[in-house]
Amino acid sequence: MISKGYPYEEIARIIEGKIITWNNDKIIRSFSNRMNRVAEGSLYFFYEDWEDEDALIAEMTKRNAAGIVINRNQKLDVEKWSQAGLGILGVFMLDPAYYNLARFYRSKIDIPIVEVIGSSGKTTTKEMIGAILQYSMPALVGYANLNSTSGIIAQLTGIQDFHKAAVIEAGMKRKGEMGLSSSIVRPTSGVVTGINRSHFARMGSIDEIISAKAEMLEYLSEDGCLIINGSDENCSRFPVERYKGKVLTFGFSDKCDIWASDIRYKNFTTTFKAHYDKGTMDCTLNAVGKYNVSNALAAIMVGLKIGITPDNIVQGLLRFKPFSSRMEILKGIKGTTIINDNYNANPDSTGMLLNEIPAFAGKQPVILVMGDMENPAEEISDYARKVHFEIGEQIGRLKVDGLFAIGKWAEEYVNGAAGQGMDRAKLHYFKNIEDAGEALLKNITAGSIILFKASKAYVDLGKLISMLRQLGEGQYGK
Repeated sequence: MISKGYPYEEIARIIEGKIITWNNDKIIRSFSNRMNRVAEGSLYFFYEDWEDEDALIAEMTKRNAAGIVINRNQKLDVEKWSQAGLGILGVFMLDPAYYNLARFYRSKIDIPIVEVIGSSGKTTTKEMIGAILQYSMPALVGYANLNSTSGIIAQLTGIQDFHKAAVIEAGMKRKGEMGLSSSIVRPTSGVVTGINRSHFARMGSIDEIISAKAEMLEYLSEDGCLIINGSDENCSRFPVERYKGKVLTFGFSDKCDIWASDIRYKNFTTTFKAHYDKGTMDCTLNAVGKYNVSNALAAIMVGLKIGITPDNIVQGLLRFKPFSSRMEILKGIKGTTIINDNYNANPDSTGMLLNEIPAFAGKQPVILVMGDMENPAEEISDYARKVHFEIGEQIGRLKVDGLFAIGKWAEEYVNGAAGQGMDRAKLHYFKNIEDAGEALLKNITAGSIILFKASKAYVDLGKLISMLRQLGEGQYGK
């Protein structure tokens, strides 16, 4: 656990655990609640369902683990565990014990840790920060978008002695979750990418979303800084007055501490100038969209605050590549360009993406393949239909060559677009993906941009994307 590890007696004290048996002298260097992360000297928190106790002991032995933490009501054959040279610690509740050990682990880390929060753009911003950090130093970059409290602990425990910095994203689905995660991360710097209607149906209002995300402020180091979107209207309502450290803004106005100008798109890359108090940087980004420039500005500011030189920041940012299913650029059938933004969607992030189409598409034909943004629960039907209709109206005002709407609420895309005068012959609605494939193939314009946008959890457009890519490679014809 950060190089030296700790004896089981000290760990038992930290988690307020009872030593049921401990028949080894292993130093505890790590801990996990997932067996696939258990290694030599690990302490395994027994959350998972193992019906065969002998198989569990065998797996722990194979991994040379130190011991297990169980709820005291859990019944295990103590003699078997002792004979196997494995320890057992018992606690009244697993969650508090797990969180306390994570906080202890964090207390032994003395490097800058950046926590990225926001309604959208968290993973992209985290990856941009990671690209900048790793160009200049060994840095841990949180894997994928494991941003639940449990996922964050898994990321945090990956920090080793050789790391000089770390960046982790934190998600939020309900009040209290951000505070819990941040109490463990204890960030030295916090980034707020923006606040919009992600989780609106669950939280009920923007004010509630802001309140839930602002829980981070209680745990943000006063010696660090809060880096927040200065061009986001909802961020202007973020209670920054509760934070006693330095507040820095990023955006598209010279009133921000770092701001962008001269934004240009070419071949799905973006160039822009980043202005800050000591000068400007000429930046190139392997992504498109003004919101991605915003994410890049946040990442640049993190680099500056950590002390990375402007030249290294520019070179590091060049190394950024869009994460899978997030504005991922792919080749498709008939010389088409596929934009795979199929990971997540909410009404505001989708609207921002649509606003950028004229800028990056130029004169190329554009076909939109749009899935549901909200979950299919009937209790949110009024809200879901409304926001899908509004996005449909926005689509109708764009001069696109086709709309393929797929999912429970997606018919409202078609209704909204038609209401704005979009040609009905260009509008297609399907309840499921299987029915959409053949129609999409028949209506593809050679050389077009085909943009896929949906919440993958509700409508996964991956099958259609794979089909177009495979056909483009000639595996099933041309």
